Amino acid sequence: MQDFDNPGSPYTLGQFGSPPPAGVEAGGWSGSFMRLVRDGIGSQLNTIAFDLTEPGPQPAIVANFDFRMGYQPSLPRNLLADGLAVAFLNTANFSPSGPALLMEEAAAPGSIGVGFDIWDNGEVSNNHVSVHYDGATLTTVDLWGAGLDLANGEVRSVYIEVAFGPGGALLDLDITPAETGVPLTVLDDFLIAGVLPYESRVAFGARTGGLYAHHDLDNIVVYAGAAQVIPEPGSLALLALSLLALASRRRHRSTGPRS
Repeated sequence: MQDFDNPGSPYTLGQFGSPPPAGVEAGGWSGSFMRLVRDGIGSQLNTIAFDLTEPGPQPAIVANFDFRMGYQPSLPRNLLADGLAVAFLNTANFSPSGPALLMEEAAAPGSIGVGFDIWDNGEVSNNHVSVHYDGATLTTVDLWGAGLDLANGEVRSVYIEVAFGPGGALLDLDITPAETGVPLTVLDDFLIAGVLPYESRVAFGARTGGLYAHHDLDNIVVYAGAAQVIPEPGSLALLALSLLALASRRRHRSTGPRS
């Protein structure tokens, strides 16, 4: 758990491109937030990777987080770039702690990842979500048809569930735009065939190229296993309540293995 206002789960920042590095800033939509990459600076590639906290393979992983990209009134939407990603890093390929390289297409070895891409590099559009496993792109979803813009400067709340079963893993993905508060189901029981449960830790990455935009991240809650794990009441109590509200938004058949 990490909201960048209170002590939370330990993480390491990584800088793999032009400065500046990622950093915490005040004045976000719910307090402080992590600015991964910045408007006006090209060739940035910054990451935040959390330490392993749940050793061993887990039957399910659930992630909730907020992001915000864009909000440059002086530039048209088609000049914003590039995007961000989240990945559940396989510790057989990545160390249990420390920095990790991750670009917006989430192509991490041995790992499941989801990309939120706002630039068209020959893909379906400059506004799409992609799912990856072991470096391969498994599917892409164009969000223009759904009326959702990933980079209009408004907050997007993301819910991802990965449930492992005999045939692989099933992935659910919802995105809730701040403008409406209504969840959009992007993927429902998308099958990642053949993947077995693996020990993992979560990481996020964002990038700019010749064009750019702010890429911000906040209110990260990730838990693993068949049941959610909430810390003892303390500095992150409000964030725990937020997790309960987000988790109740969808009624899944099971948070354990599914086939």
